[in-house]
Amino acid sequence: MMIDSLLSLLPFLIADIVNPVLFAFMVYAAGTNRPVLNSGTVLLGHTLAYFCVGVVVLRGMEKVSDYLQNPHAIDYVLSFVLGILLLWV
Repeated sequence: MMIDSLLSLLPFLIADIVNPVLFAFMVYAAGTNRPVLNSGTVLLGHTLAYFCVGVVVLRGMEKVSDYLQNPHAIDYVLSFVLGILLLWV
């Protein structure tokens, strides 16, 4: 199960590795008077930001999946209306 998630997220990971913004900040941090500390801080901030966003997305997906497991009557009405609109379009 986890390996399937890794395989589907691998292209995003590869795209993020060649992120020009992070690379530019690393080059800038390497040119300062404390390159190791500044580069480490940039990498730590980047990793922390991704971790926090991952936790938020995980919580959001958990709530959405819980909601979709127990649909309400209004959900069926909205689905019907959207289906009719899509057939018309």
